[in-house]
Amino acid sequence: MILLYTGDLAFSGKKEQYELANAFCSDVKRLFETECPATAEFFVPGNHDLDFGSGPDDLRDMANATVKKDVASVTASGTLTRNLLEQQIEFWNFVEARYGVSVLIEQRLFRKERLRREETTVDLNLLNTAFTSTLNEKPGSLVFPDQIISDDNATGADLVLSVMHHPLHWLEPSNARRVKRFMESGCDLIFSGHEHLPDAFLKIRAKENQTCHVEGSALRDPPAKSAFNVVEVDLVSKTVCVHVCSWASDLYVPSLIREFPLVRSFGVGSKFQITPEYSAYLEDPGAFYTHPHKKDLQLSDFFVCPTLRRNSTQGPPLFIDSADCLKFLRDEPRVTIVGEESSGKTALAKTLYRNYLSESTHVPLIINGDCFDSVGDKALRALIRKTVDLQYGASRQEHYAQLPKSSKVLIIDDWHKVRFNDRGRARLMREIKEIFGSIVCFANDLLSMQQITTTGEPESVFADFEQCSLPEFGVRLRGRLIERWLAIGREMTEDEADLAYEVKQSENRINFILEKNFLPLFPFVVLTLLQADSTQVGSGTLGSYGHLYGPASPFAACSPEGVGNSSELTKSLFVNP
Repeated sequence: MILLYTGDLAFSGKKEQYELANAFCSDVKRLFETECPATAEFFVPGNHDLDFGSGPDDLRDMANATVKKDVASVTASGTLTRNLLEQQIEFWNFVEARYGVSVLIEQRLFRKERLRREETTVDLNLLNTAFTSTLNEKPGSLVFPDQIISDDNATGADLVLSVMHHPLHWLEPSNARRVKRFMESGCDLIFSGHEHLPDAFLKIRAKENQTCHVEGSALRDPPAKSAFNVVEVDLVSKTVCVHVCSWASDLYVPSLIREFPLVRSFGVGSKFQITPEYSAYLEDPGAFYTHPHKKDLQLSDFFVCPTLRRNSTQGPPLFIDSADCLKFLRDEPRVTIVGEESSGKTALAKTLYRNYLSESTHVPLIINGDCFDSVGDKALRALIRKTVDLQYGASRQEHYAQLPKSSKVLIIDDWHKVRFNDRGRARLMREIKEIFGSIVCFANDLLSMQQITTTGEPESVFADFEQCSLPEFGVRLRGRLIERWLAIGREMTEDEADLAYEVKQSENRINFILEKNFLPLFPFVVLTLLQADSTQVGSGTLGSYGHLYGPASPFAACSPEGVGNSSELTKSLFVNP
């Protein structure tokens, strides 16, 4: 029997409140121990376990703002961490009294516990998601330093649980994705509270990778009924049953809300966590984008998967829909993707990299074409070691070396920048195929790609690659991109009908301009026009499309009622050759 308390044991983090909580927890444990003598209990703090005192705390507010601005620099026991943990001091005094041992500062943000009962081992990951909590906090406003999380969930335990107070959507979106990858790549069950709405659901990814999420009830939250969850895990039949026990007059009445199969979700990828520096690179949009509702834009805020044109020498090309793009690239062991400059190749490469990691069965590397500076197996393996250091850290070298070939994925961005002739490129690709089970190769020089895939010696090297290209965005994908862009920073606040109207108006204006065929219909151009439609910035750092901003913007000729005079729009547009 394991008792999990997912936070908010107090109302406002006061000592006297924990005295009451201690008496309550003792009674609960004593009751369960009559049937299960080996009952264990574990606690994580919630936002109500912080003592905010009688007024604002400027020092804490400054520390909180610093952490949220640069969560990657946070350490488990640094000055900022200690400052923020001060308001949980009574909670940790309570926990230490319950455990009978000290909980070190470096264990108060994240700690692992192992529970052994006869021949069964249970590992627990305990996360303090409340350490950046504030009064009146909002979804997406918290952060958790994912770099302090132990990166090895595959510990041989019979069951792995993760416990936290806030469901993941309360974390800043990009931070939430990094934490989620850890949780869903190596945990069987994830427990959370905070929202006081009991629920349980199964999240299933490719390759039978799945995790059961259990969201807790509130034991006391008037006027709502008192309730708690009971989760039964049968390690023999491999099933998980989730019950909600709700107060009814004079007793708790259980009801079964979900039953799931228990499928272990550990794959080789669970040992590999991206370094904070490389994670920042993956989220870098790669262009100077600004947004009125979010200061630091990230690629995943607005990325929309493209449609792929699957080229064939035996008939007309086939098209892979946007919704199936990533699955197609994962399923095909060797693919080349050709696209024009600024067609979104690098953005797709970064997104594919993260997608491979999310399923925990493959470990990808991205190498740019200009990084291959010498031909030969020794040079290639040295480059791979350097890349593993950069993307996963030096401690993963041996783990990566011992991966089976089928688990290794190489994504080559800008193949056209490889500084070898056709014969040198052919040899390089043969050496790559000896090491990697899956290869995705991006290039923007269609003629060069045709030459190395259809003539001479290189033909046998590239003949087994699926040949794809990136077409321009059609109306449907442009609409989806516009919708994602306009929703940034307003997901939880904007009325859906108002947002839908704004999306439609923006689509009308942007599609009017694009369909005049003045500009290529790629995401970069659509995003550039979106900025011109929503904000005025200087054009000096915006490259070839900087002229689309300011007084020369095509939107300067658009009236508030809709698209303006087309001749005026034509005059306002100037496209560099």
